Amino acid sequence: MTYTLCYSFFGDKKMNKRLVIISIILICVFGYFYLIKDVRVSEERYVSYNVDDIIGYINIDELSLTKHLMQGFDNTFYLNHNYLKVENSAGEFFLDYQGDIKNNNNVIIYTKSENIDINKLNMNSIINIKYLDENYCFQVNSVKKDLILKVFKENEEIDILCKKIMC
Repeated sequence: MTYTLCYSFFGDKKMNKRLVIISIILICVFGYFYLIKDVRVSEERYVSYNVDDIIGYINIDELSLTKHLMQGFDNTFYLNHNYLKVENSAGEFFLDYQGDIKNNNNVIIYTKSENIDINKLNMNSIINIKYLDENYCFQVNSVKKDLILKVFKENEEIDILCKKIMC
């Protein structure tokens, strides 16, 4: 009885066809998930971005602002795309593609002026960053530059210097 059941399950030609069809369907499904990572950058170029480009969150209490902190493979993509990788003129906050808050002192975070009201920032403003499950705090400062927040406003670039402080 057991031999007959095993033979009919594994030795049946119809079952082999079913296994082939199921395998093809699985390959197509997994292939689709790899294809959706490709982002069109220009007419002739596609760049592949990791689904997990969200590396943390940035919070500025004075501005009642909490946003995703992104990190891509270059310093241009998130100027014009949101965290869902959808084209958006405001862009996102993103860490320099070579940056590492945990191991570096001179960290650069980019954003556009649509995301931040520069006039409300003062020397007491605290920028709290949750990065790789750790909290880092920076205070806006005119001299020390443990963190540079580069804000793009129309045709100018404004650097906001920050020093690292205890959270």
